[in-house]
Order: sequence, then structure tokens, then C-alpha cells
Amino acid sequence: MPTIFHIFANAALGKGLSGSDRIFIEFSKRLSEKVKVFIHVWSEGYGMCIGQDLKPSQNVKFKIMNVNLWCRFGFVICYLARIVVSIKEAFFLKVLNEKSTVFYSASEFWMDSLPAFILKLRYPHAIWVAAWFQTAPNPLMGFTNGERQTTYKISAFYYWLMQLPIKPLIKKFSDFVLVNNEEERKQFPKLDKNSQVIVLLGAVNYSEIESWIKLHKKSTKVYDAVFQGRFHPQKGIVELIEIWKLVTKKQPHAKLALIGDGSLMRDVKAKIEDLGLSNNIKLFGFVFDGPQKYDIF
Repeated sequence: MPTIFHIFANAALGKGLSGSDRIFIEFSKRLSEKVKVFIHVWSEGYGMCIGQDLKPSQNVKFKIMNVNLWCRFGFVICYLARIVVSIKEAFFLKVLNEKSTVFYSASEFWMDSLPAFILKLRYPHAIWVAAWFQTAPNPLMGFTNGERQTTYKISAFYYWLMQLPIKPLIKKFSDFVLVNNEEERKQFPKLDKNSQVIVLLGAVNYSEIESWIKLHKKSTKVYDAVFQGRFHPQKGIVELIEIWKLVTKKQPHAKLALIGDGSLMRDVKAKIEDLGLSNNIKLFGFVFDGPQKYDIF
């Protein structure tokens, strides 16, 4: 078994926690019980790890990129700075025993995938495990589904363009690819034929929830439905507001809780206001696992 893992998670951004963030954090916790884990993040990613109780220890070491100065100039400069600094780090990182080393790119974004790719070239006997949890839609179609009116073709194009150079690198140089459903497996037919594609399904810590329920058996139900996820075109969050308007026509007092944040937060707020649903929908922003989230559910 490999004894050292280098996890690249420089794409982590904001207060929220994406699926790929959750996965690398859970990986780190479990791996560190037996092996050394080096986590390469920037300051926001480090704060996210601490918030999820992943802290420095004998087997968990953090390498924190210093890009705060560049990030004062806005999202684009911050994004590019993280790519440049992560690439630079990959050229200077020293590995003593490459056969015992794994490089894990926590997302397909350039600041995670490129350093892992560079290190795979430098240390060919090490293992590169690449995460690929969502394939960008055809840029001509956008995030289309059924009779959906808004297709977000511009954001789909940028996402597709970002993945375009990374996918061939993963196909040719990675040793394993982690995907989160059977459909994504089809994106890597050659690797899949060699049993190098692993479907990693999401999970919920139900024992923790059960413990909370036992202590709060008399909790009163407040919400009729709860959405939890990124406010992203793929999730249909804006359409959910329209659906809830239909619900309230039959159940005027029906309440919906929205847990999450993302690029469509402004659109969500505008739609709630537009449809007069301020008394029927409550926005919580991002909520970590724990009493507040369990209470909402």
C-alpha cells in the first residue's frame, strides 16, 4: 500500500462545500489513520478543511498557497494565480520514494489537475488518481433539459473549454479515475476496460443523524421540503422556485428551505421576489453538517 498521499485541492472556493471538496476531506481523514497525507490548498481551502474538522496532525500536513495578494484583484486574477502557483509548486515538490506515492487531483480544474499531471511526468512510477465528477455539457446545448427555457450556454461553454485540455491528459497519463455515477464511466472507455475507472457514490453519515434525532424527538416540523446543493445551472435551482409557486397555489402556506450557495444566488433571490414567495421560501446559505442542518431536515 502507498504510504504518502499528496492531495491537490486548490479549486476549493468560498464558504460552501462542493461534492469534490467533501470527498477529498473524507479521504484525508480516513487515509491519515494509516498513512501520511499532504494537502495542497490555498487559504480558503484550508479554512474549509478546519471547518470540517480536518486539522494538522502527525499524519496530516498542509501546504498552503499564498495567493491572497492576487485575489484582491478579483475572481479571474485569483483563479489564474492559483493555477500558476500550483504549477510552480509541482516543479519544486520533492518525492523521496515515488513507488509509495499517490497524487490525487481533487477536481478537473487546472489548479488541481495540472500539478498532479506534472508530478506524474516527473515521477512516472508514482500513481495519479484523477477526480472527474461532472462532464461539461455540449456548449451548443448548454444546461438544457426537457422544456427548460434558460440554458446557460455561456457558463456551459466556459466549463467545456476548461475541461477540453485536461481530459486527454487524464486519459493518457492517469492511473485511476474517480467518477460519481455510471454515466460518467463512459467518458473513459479505455481506462474503464482496464478496470481503472472507479464509481464513487456519495454517502450520508446516518449514525450521526440518528444520534441527533434521539435527542430531539419532539422537534416540530417547519418545512415541507428542503433543497440542499450548489446554486448551479445543473441543479435546476431556479426552476425549483417556479415549481414551488405551483405548490403554493394548492398549499398556500407550504414552506421550502434552501440550503446552499453559488453562482445563481442572485437569480434565485430575484425569482423568489418576482413570484411573491418571500413567505414560502427561506434561504439559509451554506450550512455545515451538524445540529442546524439536521434541525432543518
